[in-house]
Amino acid sequence: VMLAPGNPAAVTITTNAIGVEMLRVRVNGSGTLNTLTVKRLGAGQTDDFGNVYLYDGATRITSGKSFSSSSGELTFLLAAKDGVVSGSRDLSVVSDMASTNTTGNVNYLQVTNVTATGGAVVSGTPLSGNNFTTSGASSGTVTVTKTGSLSNPTVGQKQAQISEFKHAVDTEGGTVKRVTMINGGTLKPADLTNVK
Repeated sequence: VMLAPGNPAAVTITTNAIGVEMLRVRVNGSGTLNTLTVKRLGAGQTDDFGNVYLYDGATRITSGKSFSSSSGELTFLLAAKDGVVSGSRDLSVVSDMASTNTTGNVNYLQVTNVTATGGAVVSGTPLSGNNFTTSGASSGTVTVTKTGSLSNPTVGQKQAQISEFKHAVDTEGGTVKRVTMINGGTLKPADLTNVK
């Protein structure tokens, strides 16, 4: 494992920053990763963070985790389908900062351990990212509102519209990088494909 070429540079972030990519690592080889352990370091604190996620490109592959207040670590457990490496694969640690994020705090993340199936050795740790300093400013917000009305799609229907909503950026310009949608109905996730 090594730092990926696109590992984020040191930067100043707002107190309420969401979806901050703080570390990008590249895994080379062939096999299946089981766990990836990350530690928070620097002159900040664990409660500067809300949820922390592991991404493969734009795809989130883990649920949100929190840093331990005693060790400053968290461990991502990867499902077998999400841990497969064949050649080269970049994984990103992405953070939502907490409302308690303190102005002036400096945090950086370090991958301290990676495990793989069958006891395969994963070398190259620890790997440290760059400093992220919290400014005294807050980011603007995005408001999501439901729009339109939907028909009742049927099983097997192609190009069915299943949601309609609008994003409005408040107080300043903004960019939406990711949208998380939750299936609130009775449809099995495996039966919903090709969402665009």
